[in-house]
Amino acid sequence: MGMTFNIHVRTTAGKLTPILQLLENEPDVWVKDVTVVEPEATDNGKKRRKRTHYVGGKHIKAMSGLDLALKLFNEAGGGLMTTVKLGKQFELNGFAHNSASGVLTQMTRDGVIEKISHGVYRLKTKATGS
Repeated sequence: MGMTFNIHVRTTAGKLTPILQLLENEPDVWVKDVTVVEPEATDNGKKRRKRTHYVGGKHIKAMSGLDLALKLFNEAGGGLMTTVKLGKQFELNGFAHNSASGVLTQMTRDGVIEKISHGVYRLKTKATGS
């Protein structure tokens, strides 16, 4: 006799019967145990939703961080913005201060803004339409 393997299969109730019927006709396959896996415990039978935490408990839900940054750059004189000012504006709009960093990285990578010096960024003219 060759090598043998133990396998573990997790499936839905609807697929269990066809799988067991297929296996019962195989002489070299032995089904040792079938158990029901209970769903994870929930509160009052309801599924738990991922909680989203916002600074101050709220933020502008219709606007992403990228949209907010683009709006702020367009409103800034000369399209110049510092990381400190952008972070403060993010906080005022309900975003985490440090979420501005990821947005700046994405905008720089996408060519929307350029880094002028340490902590200072400028909106490129092609993005403003000027």
